[in-house]
Amino acid sequence: MEKLIDVNKEKKASERRFIIHIALILLLFISVIAVDIILLFTSSLDYLPNLIIDIVITCLLVIIVFFYFINIFPLDFYYYRLFKKMNATSLEHHRRLKYLKEIEQKDIEKVHHRVLQFSYVEGENEYVLNLYVLDNDVNFKEDYLYKIDAFQNIIVRYEAL
Repeated sequence: MEKLIDVNKEKKASERRFIIHIALILLLFISVIAVDIILLFTSSLDYLPNLIIDIVITCLLVIIVFFYFINIFPLDFYYYRLFKKMNATSLEHHRRLKYLKEIEQKDIEKVHHRVLQFSYVEGENEYVLNLYVLDNDVNFKEDYLYKIDAFQNIIVRYEAL
């Protein structure tokens, strides 16, 4: 089977990235507050330059934190939650899926997913299943059968039959 996602490696990397980013933001926050307090307590009677420096540093902190929590944190948190729950026993095993086509991308919590349509036959009915490819440029051949392991409809491994 071809692995698209190495579960253990991605789990460790996403957890490490999430913890490091949170720790760095907290360290930045604490250091800016400490510098603000030190500048205010060590100011002379002419406190205006220290006050301006405090205001500029604090505004930069607010901008950085705002940017981080709007753009970067949702991605880190999404990957952290996704890979935290993913393991070998939680994978869904689809035995015979026929690849139909790729449809337009879908954004789930600011993460781009390629959407692939597969069909399978159950009884006398044929069903269409949308599966997602995360951070990979894998190409499937139309009308070929595949055995796919997926987690929450995200393809983890596949094998051409």
